[in-house]
Amino acid sequence: MPGVADLKKCSPVPTDKDIIEGEQLAIQEDPLRLVGNKFLSIKTKDGRLIKLPLNSTQKKLLLKIQELRKANRPVRIWVLKYRQGGISTLIEAIIYALTSQQANRNALIMADEKDKSDYLFQMSKLYHEELERNDPHLVP
Repeated sequence: MPGVADLKKCSPVPTDKDIIEGEQLAIQEDPLRLVGNKFLSIKTKDGRLIKLPLNSTQKKLLLKIQELRKANRPVRIWVLKYRQGGISTLIEAIIYALTSQQANRNALIMADEKDKSDYLFQMSKLYHEELERNDPHLVP
């Protein structure tokens, strides 16, 4: 049975504050953790709000982007038209993560039609609103 001296050697149990500060630091170091670790929410086709679940294609693309960034190489990836594959959702999430977590960073989202660009903007707005509601400590 451990004595009092043995108990003093044990590391303290992390508090909620410690966990939050750890999350904040990790995301500041790598904003793409917001995307890969289900911090961002999307609206499903039936109108429900859920955490962004990455499909296999999105996971592969995110891993490649993270690999290029880690190697300090520019991210230049061409994706052929892929209907309903979630590429726009992933790219919008990545752009939101990078611009929301780093000071003095701007982005421009363009589409070939106004309603498509409005849709992408609403997606980014939802990422922010839901992150602010669910994880306010991650919104600078």
